[in-house]
Amino acid sequence: TNFLFVELRRPAKGFRDACGKRNVVVGRDFPPMEKIHCRISIGTMEEMRRACDVFAEVLDVAATDAAGGVQ
Repeated sequence: TNFLFVELRRPAKGFRDACGKRNVVVGRDFPPMEKIHCRISIGTMEEMRRACDVFAEVLDVAATDAAGGVQ
């Protein structure tokens, strides 16, 4: 396989949108799992390092927002 299917435990659309704002594209919905699951395609090592940095930033911001922090 060339992708991971990840349970985000938060709305996938928000995750995709936030990644897109940081120039990392996350793929389309996969019904019926689209609410909190996301397909992450595997790229080159350099692409995956960049994506992992963005994912960590986005997920940390989302966790801060859920705790009442400022984005």
